[in-house]
Amino acid sequence: MNRDEGFVMPPYPSPAVSKEHSGNGYMHEDAVIKETVLDVEDKPYRKIFSIAKEDALPGRNLFGIIILLLSCMAAGWLVSHIPLPGIPPLPPLLGMLVMGFLLRNVPYIDVAKDIDPQWSSSLRLIALTVILTRAGIGLDGKAGLKLKSILLGFAISTSIIECIVVAAFSTLMISFPWDWGFVIGFVLCAVSPVVVVPSLLYLQDKGSDVEGGIPTFLIAGAALNDVIGITGFNVVLGMIFSEGDIIAKIIHGPLELVLGIGVGVVLGLFLWYFPSETMKGRHGYRTGMLLGLALFCGFANKFIHFAGAGALATLVIPSNNNMTFGLP
Repeated sequence: MNRDEGFVMPPYPSPAVSKEHSGNGYMHEDAVIKETVLDVEDKPYRKIFSIAKEDALPGRNLFGIIILLLSCMAAGWLVSHIPLPGIPPLPPLLGMLVMGFLLRNVPYIDVAKDIDPQWSSSLRLIALTVILTRAGIGLDGKAGLKLKSILLGFAISTSIIECIVVAAFSTLMISFPWDWGFVIGFVLCAVSPVVVVPSLLYLQDKGSDVEGGIPTFLIAGAALNDVIGITGFNVVLGMIFSEGDIIAKIIHGPLELVLGIGVGVVLGLFLWYFPSETMKGRHGYRTGMLLGLALFCGFANKFIHFAGAGALATLVIPSNNNMTFGLP
């Protein structure tokens, strides 16, 4: 008789069974994964696992964030080091976008789908805040004041023209109603600072027409463009569904502009006088306070539904009075 004949596999342990060992000697699936993770020689990840527990396991939120972060950093580094003679290097953001798309949509490696949407939204806001803070440090306040009227007209005219063109093409080519065409137009007309600002900062570091104020003009224009896009989108969408007061939606944009600039000026003046000149290590304290206040503006304005004001405040805080970390 074959020794395997009549052999019946013991039942797989249910979740109610201990996660370490079942009564028949077989290990539960979660216990196997934990043992595998703890056998990894990567000490930083073992520390993360000891704190986050199950959230750091494959298929969970923190694991997806870690893999996405490391993969995008590697892809960004590779893209930025592609040799392109005679032209600026490709922005790392390009490689990060491609890697993020792959990790979200390609089967078997789609670890990004496990990231919690609230975590994803908060991480995007933090990244945008850091980029805008860096851009605000490089803004030339005097050049911005000289070009303020041109800047406002430029931001409004380009946004409106682009919105009208997109709405017309949406109506004529894919038979969209005009109101929904304008919704698409306002969505597309908003320039993402995450895409524009890093390239402008590169040109600014190379000294490309810094005295003429072109980097300042374009960076500030991108922020104003977002305010116009958000306001127009909310107004048209409110008209379609008849939700809320249309007048309130129309004045929402100017309120965002006033709120963002006002909060940025007040907090920028605070950082100009504090920490004091005599405080030891004041530059480190100022850096931490700047990032903290910028994050506060971003999350607070998002909470009260004034996201555009948060972006403007983040730009104005470090640029107020030409505040730089090299000054006392």
